[in-house]
Order: sequence, then structure tokens, then C-alpha cells
Amino acid sequence: MACGENGPDQGKNPPGDAGQDHSRNAPDTGNGKGKTMNESYIQPMKKLLYMALILLAGGCRDKAPLPEAYGNFEALEILVPAQTSGVLAEWNLEEGQELKKDQVIGLVDTLPLHLKKRQLQSQVKAVLTRLQSVDAEVKVLEKQLEMLEKDLGRTENLLADGAATPKQYDDLLGNMEVLRLKKEAVKAQKTTILAEREVLNMQILQLDDQIDRSVLTSPAAGTVLQKYTGVNEMVVPGKALFKLACLDTLYLRAFLGATQLDDVRIGQEVAVRFDRDENSDHTLPGMITWISSSAEFTPKIIQTKEERVTLVYAVKVAVKNNGMLKVGMPGEMVLLKE
Repeated sequence: MACGENGPDQGKNPPGDAGQDHSRNAPDTGNGKGKTMNESYIQPMKKLLYMALILLAGGCRDKAPLPEAYGNFEALEILVPAQTSGVLAEWNLEEGQELKKDQVIGLVDTLPLHLKKRQLQSQVKAVLTRLQSVDAEVKVLEKQLEMLEKDLGRTENLLADGAATPKQYDDLLGNMEVLRLKKEAVKAQKTTILAEREVLNMQILQLDDQIDRSVLTSPAAGTVLQKYTGVNEMVVPGKALFKLACLDTLYLRAFLGATQLDDVRIGQEVAVRFDRDENSDHTLPGMITWISSSAEFTPKIIQTKEERVTLVYAVKVAVKNNGMLKVGMPGEMVLLKE
């Protein structure tokens, strides 16, 4: 018998069973639990049986349930950029390679950064020398002020005895004021020098960060889909180095009409079909993870010219990849009957 043909009695009800609802024959225990147990058992069984019918029909397209939406499989892709500039000194990456999170895959030449760091460190040493010189000058001024204060005391006593003139006393007061102002000016230089040292320290920290970023690592686990550069090439911040994607789960991006939105919801289980050969399909379970909130015109790669002007809503169906799914492969979404 050919796939999908009916036998002589297939599709006919047995005598005496026509139009009967067997779910009503459940025994009544008197407390209403019989009906509840049947409903909780029948609904999941219906969905499982429908999925089984879809799987069995996968080998014969003529009798398989019609799909609700068409689309293509895509993955969550990551474009990994360079974060520093320089020559790519090491680059251990090939397309199709499986990467682990934080796996080291390359190195940007860090020699210019290290040289710049040494230059900044020398500047910090020079600033520290200036700082020590300022501290020594402040101590000298403080000592001079201390000596003038003693001379001022002696001059006050001499002035009281008539052995000193008021001008001598005023000169001492003026000299002390000059030294105080000079001391404040020197302290202000110290504040400027400390701020300069802080700027140099921050520049050194920035260089350390750039040196760390020069070690290229994978931001996530996945498969390398495409690489855009090679060893000894120049890279700059923001330049894409390679494309990474996790292929364990792919997403069928399909399109529904406005009248079909009432039949779908996020988290809903569906069946996903993709080509086995010209006359049969593979079928895998999937789950709707996203429904677009805005309409768009049907993509040109999906429908006929007449249907491209139709407004549709995009949905994404997550499908566990068994190794047969590829990015860009066409697929179909089939709703499971409740």
C-alpha cells in the first residue's frame, strides 16, 4: 500500500459507534472526578498524537498537515571586534572552529604600549623628584619663619627698652609676611605636582587596560562562522575580527498574517519541518520565543511577487539543533492542534 493511501475500511466508523462521544462514557464516581481526570489526560494525549502524525507524515508531503508559516533558520550571531590598534601578532582561529568562553585566540602587538608605559613611569619618577624638592623648600621656609619669630620677640623687648627702632620691628613683620606668602605659593606648586602625578598614573592604568585587551579571547562559547582578518594585518578598535554563533539552538524566523496571530503565543509548542529530499521532510519540535509587535512587508525571499505587498508579522521559533540544521536553511512552522 502506498504512503498515505486509505484501506477499504479506513475513515469509516464501526457499526454502532457513529457520532458517539466515548469521553462521556467515563465512570462517574459521584464526586465529578471522572470527567476531570479524562480531560487532564486527553488534552496532552491529543497534542502528542498530533505531533506523532506530523512526524509520520514527514515522509509523505501530500498527506502532511499544511504549514502555517514559512521562513529561514538563523542563529544568534556575535560580531567580535578589536578593542585596540596594532598589528595582529598571533591569530589561532579557523572558520568552523568550536570555541569556549574566554578562550585565547590571538594577540595584538603590545610593544608600543609597553614602551609608552615605560615613558610614563619615567615621567612619574621626575614628578616625584619635583615633589621632594618642593617639600624641602617648604621646610626651609618654615625654619626661616621660626627664626624671624624669635627675632621679632627680641626686637619687641629692645623696642620697649628704647634699644630698637619701630622701623626694625616693622621690617621684621614685613619679612615674616613675605615668607608666609612664599610658603603658600610653594604649597600650591605641590598641589599642582600631585595632580600631574595622578594624571600620569591614570594614563598608566589605561595602558594596562589596553595591554589586557590586546589578548584576544572569545566572548562566548560557539562556532566560528566567518573570520575577517589574518595574522600580521593591522587592526583598529571597532574592526570586526570574526563572527561567532551558538549553533546548539537555531531560530526559525517565519511570517504570519494578521488573521493567524490569535492562534499563536509566546511559549507555544509547534512542529518545525525542513527538507529531507524532494518528496519528504524532517520534523523537529520547537517553541515560539518571540512575536513581532509591528507589521512588515513579506520578505522577497519568502513569497511570490503578488504576496510581497502583504503585511505580515515575524515570529521566532527556537529549535534544538540535532546537527542537520544550518543557518539560512528554509523551514516551515506547523501548529499543533489542541
